[in-house]
This record gives sequence, structure tokens and C-alpha cells, in this order.
Amino acid sequence: MLLGLSAVRPDHVPVSKVALFWALTVILLIALRSITRAFARRQVWYLQNAVVIGPVDQASAILEKILRHPEWGINVVACLEGPGSKLAPARDNRLLDLVPVLGGDPDIVEVVHRLDVDRVMLTPALSESRRRVEVVCELSELGIHVDLVPSWSDVVGTRFEVNEMEGLPLLTMPRPRLMRSSLRLKRALDLVVATAALVFLAPLLAACALAIKLDSRGPVFFRQRRVGRDDRHFQVFKFRSMHADADSRKHDVASLNFHGGGNDSGMFKIRDDPRVTRVGRFLRRYSLDELPQLFNILRGEMSFVGPRPLIETEDRQIEGRFRQRLSLTPGLTGLWQAHGRSDIPFEQMVNLDYLYVTNWSLWGDVKLVMRTASVVFRGSGAY
Repeated sequence: MLLGLSAVRPDHVPVSKVALFWALTVILLIALRSITRAFARRQVWYLQNAVVIGPVDQASAILEKILRHPEWGINVVACLEGPGSKLAPARDNRLLDLVPVLGGDPDIVEVVHRLDVDRVMLTPALSESRRRVEVVCELSELGIHVDLVPSWSDVVGTRFEVNEMEGLPLLTMPRPRLMRSSLRLKRALDLVVATAALVFLAPLLAACALAIKLDSRGPVFFRQRRVGRDDRHFQVFKFRSMHADADSRKHDVASLNFHGGGNDSGMFKIRDDPRVTRVGRFLRRYSLDELPQLFNILRGEMSFVGPRPLIETEDRQIEGRFRQRLSLTPGLTGLWQAHGRSDIPFEQMVNLDYLYVTNWSLWGDVKLVMRTASVVFRGSGAY
């Protein structure tokens, strides 16, 4: 009798149902976040008027990031130069020809009231100066949101802990460690999710392959030699999105590379590339051309999240601490893809990959996948 009762376990839930529950939860969460943000971006209350305080060259770097992300809802209305700062050449007192620059040392409180400012961002030059305390105190009394951009942000990123020593705040940077157990779990998740994705997306893969074949001459798949983890080389798989003679025409369109450098430096990206096919343009917009890299993931050459796998000419440009990007398996997505894709310059992409490696965590990978889904859905930065 006892054996019969023990055989029936009403509290037992099949693993397949648990997996389906979590998969639907993630999908619904991403969908609800995207819908909510899309609604909020259309509302007047979502926009924040912002002022950037500091030298124009540093303010330009901040503004470029903001302009790539209209979903943040930050509307920069002016840049205030610090005392003794000089305007960047050829800007004609206009920051990136979009934002007015107020020279000299204007009254910050008066500017905040006059421009109806909700947020103030202090560049590294000002956020680490003696005047920082005065500015922060004045703005906090007005209830203004204040952002301090430290000069070490490009090196440390978010990898620090906040501690206290008798009321004195300490920003502690822990030593970066890549736990073997976490890396094994990351690999196991890659295998499980890639296998499930290939089964689930098989009809879509077949449809993409058929569309490519009907649209233009040439093979369905495109292979390219890339540099992977520990400087190992591998062939990356993609759906062909260009005409078959694209490589022979590369020098003809080199002048259109909006990252500069022609063929020899930086990344090679062209908006409205004439070599891209009609189907290829659609595939690139929604990153469907990247789906064959699921096979690279199964083979262990790539992961779902990781640094961008570079071609050999790009890899040779990377030196010093940035070579640490090769300590992790390259990914289908990463910080670069989730924060602007091809709109981000090569130097910033390399730095984002360095920050990814030095700040790596499994939970960070989950958040990057969710953010990437939103970016791909909008089709921003895809060329």
C-alpha cells in the first residue's frame, strides 16, 4: 500500500513543463518590456531635458551615446563648458551641429531654471574637480537628477562594490575571476538552447535559405575566417546577404565606409551597401543572417553571449589590455550588439568587449540577451 502511494507523487512537475514555463516567462517579459517602453516613448512625461557640463570633447562622447539611444528619453538641450575650456575645432559653437554650447562659466542654477532641465550630467573633467561638490549641492537642493561620469568608466565599467568606512563611501574594484563552474554552466546552456533553437527555428531557416536562393545567384551560406577564444581561428557561418561578387567589389565601395579607414583599419560598414541583395537587406535588419551561427555554438566555437568574433585584419589592430577579449568564447550577441550594433565605432566596440570580459557574469548574459531582443526588434544599427 505504501509503495502504491509513493508511486503517485501529486507534487511532481515534469521538467518539460518547467522549461516551457520559464521560456514563456522570458518571452512574455521581453514582449511586455518592449510594449511598455514603446508606449512610454510616445509620452511627453518620458522625455528628460538634460544639460552636459564639461569640455566639449568629453561632452561629445556622452552626446554620441545618447543620440544612439532615443529609447532612453534623454533630450540634451545644451552643453555648459567649464572655466578655461576651449571649444573643439570646427564645431562652430555647436556640439555635433545639434546642441548649443554655452561658453565661459554661466550660472548653473539660472540655466537649469531657464531651460527647464530635469537632469544634469557632469563629464569626467568636472565630476572629479573641486567644483563638483558645489555643483552637486546646488542641484540636489533643486531636486535635479545628477549623473557623475568618472574618467575610469572605460576601464572599470560597472565592476565595483560600494562600501563604507565611517561614513566615507568606498568604491571597491574586485579582482575579475572567471569561475570554471560558471563557464561550464554557460557552455551547457549554450548546448541546450542552441539545440532547441535549431529545432524550433527549422522552418524559418528553411524559408530564409529558399528566399536567398530565389533572389540571387550564389551559395546560401557565407563562411568567413574569424579569431576566437585563445586566438584560435574558425569559420563562422552566416546566411549570404550580398551578391556573390561582393568581395571583388569591396575596393570600389571602400570610400563609403562610415567608420573610416577604408579596408585597412577599423570596421568595414556601409549604410545602404549596394552589394547587399534585396533579401539580404531584410535579413540584416532583423539579424536573421546570423542564425546559422547556432551551428558554431553547437561546435563550441561560439557562445550566445560574448565578445564580437573579429576577422583577422580587425584582430591585428587590437593591442594591450584589450587582448583580454580573447579569454572568453566569442558570442552571437554582446555589449556591442546590445548597445548600438554597427553605429558604434570600432574603438568603442573593442572597449565594450573588454568591459564585458572583465565584468562577466551569467546574469549579465541573461540581461544582454533580453536587451538584444529589443534592439533587433527595432532594427536599429543594422546595415
